[in-house]
Amino acid sequence: MPPGDKYLLVLTGADHMLFNGGGRIGPSAADTSLDDSHVRLVKATTTAFWLAYLDRDAAARTWLATAGGYVGSAGDFRMK
Repeated sequence: MPPGDKYLLVLTGADHMLFNGGGRIGPSAADTSLDDSHVRLVKATTTAFWLAYLDRDAAARTWLATAGGYVGSAGDFRMK
């Protein structure tokens, strides 16, 4: 895919079961201590994405460009 307007958020210790209300599987099943912070990060980054591209919000687009600092050591946020 060509560069531009693509984002990837990978959270350390999270899996696809994060939003199902429990029922986690695999090695992270017992550790739910980061769930609340992971949910906040997903909400913040996805909300900024929707605002930037649906509402054409320049501030949200700028925030996305620097979201890696917001995610910090909780994971990896990339844009291409």
